[in-house]
Amino acid sequence: MIKLKDILREGKVLSVFDFDDTIAKSDAWIYVTKQGRTIKKLDPAQFAVYKPKPGEDFNFKDFDRKIRNPRLIKRNADLLRKQLDKARRASKGSRRVTILTARRLGQPVTSFLKTMGIDAYVVPLGSADPQKKADWIEDQIKKGYDTVYFMDDSNKNIAAVKNMLKRYPGVKSITKLIKEGLLTEGKLGDCYQAGGRLIMNFFGDKEHKLVHGMVNGQGALEGLRYGHCWVESKNTILDHSNGRKLEIPKQVYYVMGRIDPKECHYYTPEESAKFMVDEGHWGPWEMSGDTVMAEEIPNKKPEVGKHDMRIDPNELDNIESKLSVEENFADGKNPGRKGISKRVGIPKNATLTQLAKLAKSKGEKGRMARWQLNMRRGKKK
Repeated sequence: MIKLKDILREGKVLSVFDFDDTIAKSDAWIYVTKQGRTIKKLDPAQFAVYKPKPGEDFNFKDFDRKIRNPRLIKRNADLLRKQLDKARRASKGSRRVTILTARRLGQPVTSFLKTMGIDAYVVPLGSADPQKKADWIEDQIKKGYDTVYFMDDSNKNIAAVKNMLKRYPGVKSITKLIKEGLLTEGKLGDCYQAGGRLIMNFFGDKEHKLVHGMVNGQGALEGLRYGHCWVESKNTILDHSNGRKLEIPKQVYYVMGRIDPKECHYYTPEESAKFMVDEGHWGPWEMSGDTVMAEEIPNKKPEVGKHDMRIDPNELDNIESKLSVEENFADGKNPGRKGISKRVGIPKNATLTQLAKLAKSKGEKGRMARWQLNMRRGKKK
C-alpha cells in the first residue's frame, strides 16, 4: 500500500477534508421525510450509513443556516492545520487543501473555521450525493493533481472516490474513512490506562518498563501516527489495550508499529508511579501523543498529555501508598541514608494539621505527607 510519507514530495498534492463529523460536529440534523411528512431525524454520522427505504427523501434545512453549537474534532482539525501549513510553505500551485462539504452554503463553515484560527478554502456542493465529491476531485485530477488525500466520515463518499480513482492508475492516493471514536480518548487513550495499571504489578522488577511511544496505525488508522502505551520485559511486549492481552516479540511489535526507540519514553514501575501521583493522570507525561499524518515527525517538545485520563482518587491513593512503601523499604535497606520524611522536609512528629498543609505540596514531599496523613488517620489501603 502506498504511504503518504512516500509521495507527498512528488507532483501536485490535493488534500481534501469533509467538514461535518470530520472536522467539526454541530447541532444539525438530516430529516427523513415521506409523503411530505418528517418521520425521523438523523445526525451526520447516522446519515452516513443510513439506507433510505422506498418513498423516503431527505431534508437538509439545518445545513443551510448558521452553524449551531459547532465543536471542533480536535485531532482531525490538527491534521487539517498541518496540511494547510505545508501548503503555505510549498511552492505556488504545488499543494491545495480544500474543505469539500455537502452543505449548500460555504460561508458559515468558512466563518466558523476562521474563529478557530483556520483559514481554509471551502467548496459547498449543495448535495449529499457521494458522486458529487468524486466528480469534484476528478476535475482537480484533470487539472494536474497527481497525488490525492481524501478524509471523510462517510463510507459512501469514500467508496465513490475510490471507484473514481480506479480510472486514474497514475494518481497516487490515500482515502481515509474517519470514525470520530477512533481518534478520541475512548479508543486510543485506553492504552495509557491499561499499561499504567499493568506496570503497577511489577514494583521492584527492573526488567519491566512502561513505554510511551509513537506508532503507525493499522486498519482504520492506516496512514496515521499516534501516541501509544505498552509494557516491555526484555524481548517481550505486553499490550493490554482495548481489552486485549497480547504478548508479542519486541522485534515484531516494533516493526509492525514502525516504532523508533528514540521517540519513546521508558519508565520503571517506580518512575511510572511518581508521574501518576504528580500528574494525576495515566499519561502521556513527556510527549504530546497527538495524532499526526504518518509522514510527520512527532513533536519532540514535552507537552501536557493530550490523552490525560484522570486517575480515580481511590486508585491514585493505592498507587501513592505503594510508592511510599517502596521508598521506605529502600531506606530500610540503607540505614545510613536519611529517611524520606527527613529528606523532603517533613518534621518529625508532625501534627495532622501540619501534614494536611504539607500534603498540598508537589513531588515527594506531598506524596509522603499524604501517605503519613492517611496512615495516621487509619485509612485502609
